[in-house]
Amino acid sequence: MSRILKINNSYVRYNTDNEIIQDYYMYILNIIKDFLEQNPDLNLNINIDRLNTNYTEFKFNNTNKIINIIIDYEHSLVISGGRGLSNDCKKGVIEIENTKDFYLVRINLDHTNYDIVINYSMPNIINITNSGLYPELSDKLVHVSPSLYKRVDNKEEKSIDILTSFINIHEPRRKKLLDHLSKTNYNHKNLTNCFDYNLLQHEYLKTKIMINIRQTDHHHTIEELRILPALQNKILVVCERGPLYEHLSYYRHIIFVEYHEILDKIKDILDNYQEYYDKYVNSFDPDNYINFYNYNYKNLSTKILSASNNLSNNIKNI
Repeated sequence: MSRILKINNSYVRYNTDNEIIQDYYMYILNIIKDFLEQNPDLNLNINIDRLNTNYTEFKFNNTNKIINIIIDYEHSLVISGGRGLSNDCKKGVIEIENTKDFYLVRINLDHTNYDIVINYSMPNIINITNSGLYPELSDKLVHVSPSLYKRVDNKEEKSIDILTSFINIHEPRRKKLLDHLSKTNYNHKNLTNCFDYNLLQHEYLKTKIMINIRQTDHHHTIEELRILPALQNKILVVCERGPLYEHLSYYRHIIFVEYHEILDKIKDILDNYQEYYDKYVNSFDPDNYINFYNYNYKNLSTKILSASNNLSNNIKNI
């Protein structure tokens, strides 16, 4: 469902039907809202799409400059043989570990009608921009980290040993892990269809460990949309190692492992929970939310102002 938000002399068209990225989408909307409130002299129409929607022809019925934004939450770092690869998917410059080959640069959106492309993943952005293959897209890219939760006062009992949030549980590598977990004595829970901000947090606050692994053998972008919100809710995050992981500003607070190491690592964590918690979670400053917000606000507001200036002689109104 499409809605309009009026802020001073500006208007924002946004969508309330975003399912798996709704929290991230609303986080971005709030940054834009704050930006427009702090810049009352701007007269802008801002249209926010996500992948697989298209409202670029939406009529605002005023003479404000229109800035079209799209949120891309797909994997860019992929290897040959996976699904969703276009015929023109080319190799970039990021080397696949322990090989002499390179990751493909997967682009799964038509950015032609958009002025700004938001991506949650710095590794995705590095893969695209460093390749030199898509200079026009690279100029539009902006990183907005998925820092969705503020300081947490956790009084919940940690009754869930292990949490996963696999939507498609039949992907072979995820099914294999779930089957292994089902044979243990751990209290494990998989969230298949829970996307509500508060309901998710309710589960997070009861959880000791979250496991995140790749969906397939071919899609290698680290899914920060899962792991950063979990960390912000004081969960120990065990994540399958992925390319460029060291470019996550919080990577030292994530336990990176290879797929075959996960079960052994889980046992060691639960046997030494407090030690791991102190090292990875307690050392993560909850006030980092403010730092993330300031970083995201600066990135996105700079991009909006730049797009507005570029449109100064090209008012797209109706």
